[in-house]
Amino acid sequence: MSRHGMDSFFLPVRQSSYKIRLLFSALLLISTPGPARNTDLDGRIHMLERSMEEAVQTGKIPGGVLTLVHGSRILLNRGFGLADVNRQIPADSDSTIFRVASISKIITAMLTLQMAEKGLVSLQDPVNPFCLPVRIENSFESPVTFFHLLTHTGGFDRYNQDLRSADPAAFTDLEKILKRRLPPVIFPPGEVFLYSNHGMALAGYAAQSVTGLPFNRLAEEWILNPLGMRDSGFDPSRLDSSRFATGYRNNEFSDPHPFEFTETAPSSMFMTTGLDMARLMRFLLSNEHGSRDTILSRRSISAMMERQFTNHGAFPGMGLGFMEDRIHGNTVWVHGGSLNGFHAYLALDPGHSLGFFMVCNEWEGGYELRERLLPDFFPRGAPAALSPYPEPEKPADLKKYRGIYQYARAISRTTAEKLNSFRGGGQFPIRTFSDTLWAGETPYLKCGRHLFKRATSGGNAAPFLGFSEDHQGKIRYMTTGGMDTYIRLNWHDYASLHRMILWFVIRGFIVLGLISFLFLMTFTVRRRFRFLSASGLMVLSMLLVCALHLLFIQGIRHIEGPGSDGVSTAFVFLLCLPLLSLVPSVLIIVLNIARPGRLTPPLRWTGWLTTAVCLLFLFFLNNWNLLGFHLK
Repeated sequence: MSRHGMDSFFLPVRQSSYKIRLLFSALLLISTPGPARNTDLDGRIHMLERSMEEAVQTGKIPGGVLTLVHGSRILLNRGFGLADVNRQIPADSDSTIFRVASISKIITAMLTLQMAEKGLVSLQDPVNPFCLPVRIENSFESPVTFFHLLTHTGGFDRYNQDLRSADPAAFTDLEKILKRRLPPVIFPPGEVFLYSNHGMALAGYAAQSVTGLPFNRLAEEWILNPLGMRDSGFDPSRLDSSRFATGYRNNEFSDPHPFEFTETAPSSMFMTTGLDMARLMRFLLSNEHGSRDTILSRRSISAMMERQFTNHGAFPGMGLGFMEDRIHGNTVWVHGGSLNGFHAYLALDPGHSLGFFMVCNEWEGGYELRERLLPDFFPRGAPAALSPYPEPEKPADLKKYRGIYQYARAISRTTAEKLNSFRGGGQFPIRTFSDTLWAGETPYLKCGRHLFKRATSGGNAAPFLGFSEDHQGKIRYMTTGGMDTYIRLNWHDYASLHRMILWFVIRGFIVLGLISFLFLMTFTVRRRFRFLSASGLMVLSMLLVCALHLLFIQGIRHIEGPGSDGVSTAFVFLLCLPLLSLVPSVLIIVLNIARPGRLTPPLRWTGWLTTAVCLLFLFFLNNWNLLGFHLK
């Protein structure tokens, strides 16, 4: 694992040749003549245009915008297809306003860096004093700093549920949202990359708290208006809603998504046009700042697009706001965004002064299209070689990598949302045999320090696996390249273990429930059953415990748990069942201890077995945050 401060890796940005597509850019060309057009670049641009047209014609997307820049000049800014299918409104690159979701984080990172340049904060400052009354729940010695927020290394748990709402009030009161829903820190700050919407939202709230301006106004006054981005913003009420693009569900263009507000506005509420994104990319790529240095200095812009943190030194890492990627051997700084029928992507190559932005009003088709467009736009360079970190190890040393790893971004670890990982899997076993590491059925051989290369060709498995240590020097994290983080689980989090527990618990409650029913029938036939007797209370308590728990287990199998759409009433009702079962469960123990002489031995032992199964199920419930209402 490596980390670099923002004072290093400041690279010069070269000015390159340009192509003019818009009248505005043509006027710039008159005053600033450039070299001859690059025919190879022209060909790549034409290929991208054809791909966008084909995606619209084949029904992959209803519409979208593609914007390309070279240094300070616009190469292409064009709309394709429809911004609104029902009203047959075409997508216009200059005027149609699209949602770009997590690309919002780039603006928030720029605001934070601007505060640092003004001396209002330092990136190494702890965040807590700047965001009161919001407080970070952090049990580790190291505080969460602004640097951690911009590099997603604050160690925050991940909440997915209730991130969207049709209520505009969910957008306005950022302080109230973060006081109620800021996730706790579950890993030491600065130790591992864990993508966090709430962490970046906290950076936005800190900026609001320090300056005294609402976040959306701050973004306008400090970033958007000085750059001429008049059709962009975080507050939809301050934009022309008649020009909003409509987001559509996957391949169902007759079924638009409703407009929803996001609770973590600084992380995901930004709306913009293709032309405004061209202005942003030109600013970030061009050396010709002049008076624009008052927005953000070249030094800070360079820091945004330099590696500040990585899970493993052989893989791409994080800048400040931007993520590092490699395309055709070139280092490209990227950020994507997806939300309710929209998919957007921003990619900058400072080495070639190239900028790429696309947005589509359909998520799945937009994602597939982006995967095609990016390699076609950026030039081919020398293949990027992984740093080998040679360090021979004995075969026995590979044992330290064994375990089960969980994809970190998929789940919360402190709320009932954790149940989704039990349902959907996402846990990957790592085994070792001799000098070979096995990830599932794929073999890997060691090729460097904590680095493994796939031993077979073909297939969809990652070509490399990298591992890193925690603060105690133990292997805890795995990455498959880029910033995909997998957490090594403790034994009590293994889904396979809990599936066995659930298998036993289900059968235990069924058998014990049947036995209890037989006791009830026997007592009834013999006319010895009395509700308030020790035997009667024991039988009824066992029946009730078994019934409630079996109903709960059946419910969690079929009722959707917490997610980005919130928590259903049915799921909240389910969480009441284990709590209701506590009363008869305790009564079984009390009767067995206080009234053993009034119970027959078979009845008494059935009660103890019921208690044992309940305790085993209690371990299951507690591990998956189902004991109580851990919903946030």
